[in-house]
Amino acid sequence: MTDEQLGHADPADRLTEMLERRAAALARPLMEPEPGDALEVLVMTFGAERYGLETSTATEVVIGTTPTMIPGAPRSWQGIVNVRGTLYSVLDLRSHLSLRPTEGPGAPVGVVLVTCDAGLTIGIALEQPPELLRIQRSSLRPAAIDLAGSDDRRVVPGTVTDELVTLLDLELLMSDSRLAASEARA
Repeated sequence: MTDEQLGHADPADRLTEMLERRAAALARPLMEPEPGDALEVLVMTFGAERYGLETSTATEVVIGTTPTMIPGAPRSWQGIVNVRGTLYSVLDLRSHLSLRPTEGPGAPVGVVLVTCDAGLTIGIALEQPPELLRIQRSSLRPAAIDLAGSDDRRVVPGTVTDELVTLLDLELLMSDSRLAASEARA
């Protein structure tokens, strides 16, 4: 009678089977996230402040570009950039949220995050490329900060608890009347 007939498997086969079971156990996540709870965020750093936008609103990150200023534009707009033949207005989020400048006025931008929400595509001026962060929606809690004024608070839906990233609502941000250009400003 052979080993197989007696129920004894080849030692190499048993080792392979054992290693496959271990690999399957190690490949399993320690904790399954709740369905629909995961959120990917692009984190923008302005000095000590960190703000985030959902990756679903980001189109691309353009590095090594400088906006061209537009006379008469509100101070929150740095100008426009040309990305492969398409012009995008570039928002100076630091100025719009009344954050202190890092290196004084006129600091080089160099990075533009192109975003799209509610049918409007703009660029956001950054000092460095954004980082990608994956968080759980359940970790969000109401913002405990007050930005430049009570009107700005509405663009902040929550704060990431552990990472201290303030999430921005791009649609609400873009509906801010202070960002609109008018002939009176020119």
